[in-house]
Amino acid sequence: MRKKIFLAFAAVIFLALIFNLVFAVLIAKDFDSYVISVREDLFYWLLASLESAYDNGKWDLKVLSESVHWAMMLGFDVRVFDSKGREIISTREVVNSLSDVMKRRMEILFRTESADDG
Repeated sequence: MRKKIFLAFAAVIFLALIFNLVFAVLIAKDFDSYVISVREDLFYWLLASLESAYDNGKWDLKVLSESVHWAMMLGFDVRVFDSKGREIISTREVVNSLSDVMKRRMEILFRTESADDG
């Protein structure tokens, strides 16, 4: 009789462990999907903001700079090129245009080097 009770408890514990592991995997997968969708939403918001800086065949550098600054604070490294492949603005350029105090704080809080900077 003791053996049957022990096996029943062991089976319940084993099933609880299995369900817990499955639940943890499903929650992690769901959270990863959420993070990816939020990142995509931010990307498209920034893309719209960057596109709004171009009007009547020219760039509004003030709007463009603000958009790149927001992009940097959201973790994006941005480079905007014209149709001829010339760089219009980049995250590094925006950081360099900030006041010294703000520049130091931004460099401390955010990594501003891009992958191809070395």
